[in-house]
Amino acid sequence: MRKVFTTTLFVMLIGFSFSQTWNQVTVPTTENLLDIEFPDESSGVGYIGGENGLLLQTTDGGTTWTEVNYSGIDIPVNFHFRDLEFANDDVGYATLGGTQGIYKTIDGGLNWTEMDDQSLGAFCYRSTLHVFDENHFIVSGAGCFSSAMIVEYNNGIWSWLMTEYPSFNADHYVRDMEFKDNLGIATVNSNLFLRSTDTGQTWDTIPSPILSPNNNLTDVIILNDTLMLAGHEAGSSQSSFFQSNDAGLTWGEMQSNGGDVISFASWMAFEKSLNGDLYASASQDENTHFMHEKNGAIWSPEQVNQQIVSIDSYGSDVVYAVGDSGYVIVNSSSASSIEEKLQKPVNIFPNPASTCVTINIEESLINANYQLFDAQGRIMNEGVFRSTNTTINTISITSGKYVLSIGTKEGMIKEKIIIQR
Repeated sequence: MRKVFTTTLFVMLIGFSFSQTWNQVTVPTTENLLDIEFPDESSGVGYIGGENGLLLQTTDGGTTWTEVNYSGIDIPVNFHFRDLEFANDDVGYATLGGTQGIYKTIDGGLNWTEMDDQSLGAFCYRSTLHVFDENHFIVSGAGCFSSAMIVEYNNGIWSWLMTEYPSFNADHYVRDMEFKDNLGIATVNSNLFLRSTDTGQTWDTIPSPILSPNNNLTDVIILNDTLMLAGHEAGSSQSSFFQSNDAGLTWGEMQSNGGDVISFASWMAFEKSLNGDLYASASQDENTHFMHEKNGAIWSPEQVNQQIVSIDSYGSDVVYAVGDSGYVIVNSSSASSIEEKLQKPVNIFPNPASTCVTINIEESLINANYQLFDAQGRIMNEGVFRSTNTTINTISITSGKYVLSIGTKEGMIKEKIIIQR
């Protein structure tokens, strides 16, 4: 049994935060769940992968989940849907863990086709994927008798991207991989990061702050051009997760700047929703697990029933997380109840917008502050409602999805705005 560590809470009593509650979602399985995926342009479709070949699908944004009775994966041993990455609602890829290969579906998971090439014979263990489009992805893992390896598939052509990692331990496989434009960062199941500045074509090794040789890096998230966070399976030597402020060149232990952060824990997964809120999971031992939300500058943890190993978001602020024994949870907050109670106090038109967008509000929201966030959480426009109709000039804002956040005494109202030209 792992040691139970004492909780230390870092507290900063500033700012405003509203309550967060995680509610369990019923799914038709008790298998351990490993990954959850909502495609970026999803119309309500999402997927959960689990152990023993389990694949679940939702078509209503996660309200209900059904097991997929798929074809095309004929493996005589137990396999797991280790990593799912979808280019759209129907086209996606999966790694099955171990030596089981890479598979593609073009019909929403009903049928799968193996994607491996004979030239990849030394690339035995496939763990994580990054999908650029329907016919272009990078897959990473480890070699048969060596450690971290990365390969690329681009419109029918396989290419080796990394085969020289400073270890010959197959347990040192690539655990997670993220990209933002040309910048890539990957965690290895050891104490080293991998970093690329040319969209994965070449990689450098970067040391981490891990103090114990028994600890390993876990998940990584790129928040903007310079800020990154990473997790690790921790012991008493580490108090919190890791942070880089220089695009992954150097890493340090995160210093709390607000709210409560569970310390001396294993940090397993991170996610950023479209409205800019940040989520993270942590576990102190086999029975003590937490989900964290960072809204603005404030971290707030809540204890949950299982270790959370994967988090993904749908829409502007709906977040799902999965763990062992068929455990699926979804976030809710007083913001949701405010929107229901006020019966849609905000109307936005046109939406999608081109050069301007008009926001119509109830009189009760006059003098309320508003902010318009982009997908990276950056403020694109802000102000105060002085009347029931406010027009925002969007001609200088690039096409994409944005979130309008309105502050009220009860909490936040959040609405999605699409800029399209």
